[in-house]
Amino acid sequence: MIKLIKNKEGKIREVSPGYTINNLLTKEFSSNVSLVEGTSNNHREITKGINNDRVYYILKGKMIILGKESLVAEEGDIIFISRGTEYEFEGTFKAIIINVPAFDP
Repeated sequence: MIKLIKNKEGKIREVSPGYTINNLLTKEFSSNVSLVEGTSNNHREITKGINNDRVYYILKGKMIILGKESLVAEEGDIIFISRGTEYEFEGTFKAIIINVPAFDP
């Protein structure tokens, strides 16, 4: 199967003030993978207990992962976070976020 998903077909969800995601490829389409475009405007968040591997591909801006080691990702950088990892992030950025298997809130 091949499917074209246009950006305008996504469902935008405000996670919190300053952080929105555009759901483009969801578990309703595939249980194997999901993809969203995330937009953060000076947002800070702690993420706990994700049940999937997660990849952030930074399109623009800067995302900072805070922890024992702080990581700074900028345009063109990729951050990989393995399933079950608790992490904190902040920044102003636009990123593609891929979850394997598909994200299930």
